[in-house]
Amino acid sequence: VDFVLAGPETPIPVEIKAGSTGTLRSVHQFMLRFPAGQAIRLDASQPSFQNIETTVSSSGGGKEQVRYRLSNYPLYFAGRLASFLQRGSGL
Repeated sequence: VDFVLAGPETPIPVEIKAGSTGTLRSVHQFMLRFPAGQAIRLDASQPSFQNIETTVSSSGGGKEQVRYRLSNYPLYFAGRLASFLQRGSGL
């Protein structure tokens, strides 16, 4: 997780990737500890949305299910994220 935005109800983790692919391991761990329900990835791909369901190793050594909505945006969109949250626009 590269930074966290203050969402209307919960913090929203933001992950920045240089290319159009990459793992989201740190986002999964963040969502396990702070179930925000939404995360954002900025990368070289076109805007898209995904419902993520994955299993994450917990601190107790077990496995836990994590579910959240991932919003994917191009890197140039980074400067607009906070304004969309302030206006209450859906990400």
